[in-house]
Order: sequence, then structure tokens, then C-alpha cells
Amino acid sequence: MKTNKLIVAGLIGSIVHFFLGWIVYGVLLMNTMQSHTNQSIFRKDDEMIFWSIILGSLCFGFLLSYILEKSKVTGLKNRNSLSVLVGLLMAAYINFSSFGTSTVYIDIVGVLTDTLAGGLVAGFTGWTISLYLDNSVNNK
Repeated sequence: MKTNKLIVAGLIGSIVHFFLGWIVYGVLLMNTMQSHTNQSIFRKDDEMIFWSIILGSLCFGFLLSYILEKSKVTGLKNRNSLSVLVGLLMAAYINFSSFGTSTVYIDIVGVLTDTLAGGLVAGFTGWTISLYLDNSVNNK
């Protein structure tokens, strides 16, 4: 993968991941996640460290871009499937480990909800990255 292509794909994925994460977790699933997680450990909205959230989205955007390009998987449908799988496995790893070792989640509903949401966010992020990657191949 060319460096410029990786940078653009990573930035696209980062931006989509950041805003989609806010929509999914901060708006759509806010009440559900509050009901199934230990709220005493989370920062209040005005105490959040946004540079850290942005850095996390940058890391995920670049990781997913790299995986999608290096896997040699082509086509939106196939890349989207791979993105969903990567998101589900990453979320499952983090969430089940957290459930077993901490008090982040109150019950398994929170674990499963967050895992499914992680797959959804990763799938849509991968889809947007794939749109760019497919267009950059066709525009060579």
C-alpha cells in the first residue's frame, strides 16, 4: 500500500469512527449502556479527554485501513464483512476480558450490546474506507 493511500484511508476511517461512535454510543445506545455499565467509573461529559478519544479513533482507522488493504480482500461486500468481523472480535476480546476482570459491566447484556455495536461501527467504518480504496484503485 502506498503511504499516501494509507494516510487518506486511515484519516477517513478515523473521522467516520469518531462521529459514528458518538452517534451510536453517545446518542442511540446511551440509556441502554448506562443501564448495563458501572456509571461510577466513567468521566462526566465535561471531564472527557477528547484528544485521547480522537487518538483512539485514529488508531482504529489506521488499523482497519491497513488490514483491509493488506488482506487483499476486494469489493465493498467482502471488505465490509471483514470489517464487521474485525470489529466484533476486537470488541468481544475487550468486553469479555473487562467483564471477567473489572466492574465496567453490570451484566452480560452490556457486554453483548457493546460487542454488537462495536461490530456495527467497525463495519460502517470499513465500508467508508473501502469506498475510498475501491475508488483509488479505479482512478489509477
